Amino acid sequence: MLTKEETWARLRAFHVVYGEMPKGKWDIGGLGAAQDDMSGYDLKGADFSGAYLGCGNFSGALLNNAIFSGAELYEAKFIETNLSEANLSRAALHEANLSLANLSDANLTYAFFNNANLGTANLNGANLQGSILEEVNLNRANLSGADITGSTFWGVSTSGWKIDGIKAEYVYFCRSEELEKERYKRIFHEGQFEALFKSLPTVELIFIEGLSPTSLFTLSMIIEKIGLQNPSLGVKMADVRKNEFETRIGVKIDKDEHLIEVGQLIHEAMDQAIRAIPANIFPSNFPEALEKLPHKHHSAIVVNMVQPTFQFIKADGSTLSGTISQVGTTQSSTVVIIKNYAVHKEEVDSLFRNLKDSFSDYEVSMRSALTEATDRLIEAIRKGKEINTIQERWEEIKEGLKTGGAAVTIAATIGRLLGLM
Repeated sequence: MLTKEETWARLRAFHVVYGEMPKGKWDIGGLGAAQDDMSGYDLKGADFSGAYLGCGNFSGALLNNAIFSGAELYEAKFIETNLSEANLSRAALHEANLSLANLSDANLTYAFFNNANLGTANLNGANLQGSILEEVNLNRANLSGADITGSTFWGVSTSGWKIDGIKAEYVYFCRSEELEKERYKRIFHEGQFEALFKSLPTVELIFIEGLSPTSLFTLSMIIEKIGLQNPSLGVKMADVRKNEFETRIGVKIDKDEHLIEVGQLIHEAMDQAIRAIPANIFPSNFPEALEKLPHKHHSAIVVNMVQPTFQFIKADGSTLSGTISQVGTTQSSTVVIIKNYAVHKEEVDSLFRNLKDSFSDYEVSMRSALTEATDRLIEAIRKGKEINTIQERWEEIKEGLKTGGAAVTIAATIGRLLGLM
């Protein structure tokens, strides 16, 4: 382990700080931001405890056994950083990016991960007791053997996460500021959390223009009926998520190899529902209002519902490169987006220009990041890059946009025209 003095000397040797070591609290926000990353920088055992390191860039650094306890790490970057056995107890990691980081056996007790990105991070054996995980990306993260007892979960994305042997005696499912947290405390027996929340193959239905309550109810009945008619597939509606861009419906199934089959079944059932729904799809306790209708109307109910875009997510969090078209055939998602761009090229190009102009409402660093992400998205579409590349660029833009405003409206229109998810 390095002392504070040794840590400062090491930072000076790497030319990321200058001058004498500060007395008292270190205020070195933006540390490493001038570099593309800190790949190869050996800071094993460094002591950053209690320091302010907001917007710092530690990406690629060797920080095994480093101490960040009580540090302020707002918007810091630790992409592909080795933090194995590091101490980040009570660290504030608001909007920090720890994607692909190695946090195995790290001490993350009472750490605050608000809007943080832990996608594909290795948290094997990490201690997250009492931590705050609010609006956090844990997609494809490995939490096998981790301990999340007493942590707070809210709005956490867990597609493809691995939780073999995870420890969770109890978890709070509420926002961190909830005053009556005990009401949201859930106690788990050994292995119960893993059994309930392990990642399963998912068919995602994405409605760019949203979904009305009537359509949502109808869709839930369709999915329930498919599950009853095909018990071997394990079909069940799992979650509903809505934001400024879309409404997403998650349908869980048992095996990866059944993803396309279930997507086709849902597509066909919805296609029938758009024309007219057989009344017998609804349960016997359907609202009494139906019984008050004249008998001749009971044979079918017309619902205003459009076909969604389908996304197929395997149990490991990877996506199948395919989407179900309006005629029910499976096509490459890349092909669909490229075709949509060709059809709406003039309008979409104009919208992209308007989108970049709308970034003037943002502060300089965010405006620059959003403009760069937009240019990379345009390039990816025009060059026909793989769907994963296009989708990554699109996610960068969506994550950076504020709620409401012109930029969100323009981006939503682009997504609808291109079929972006």
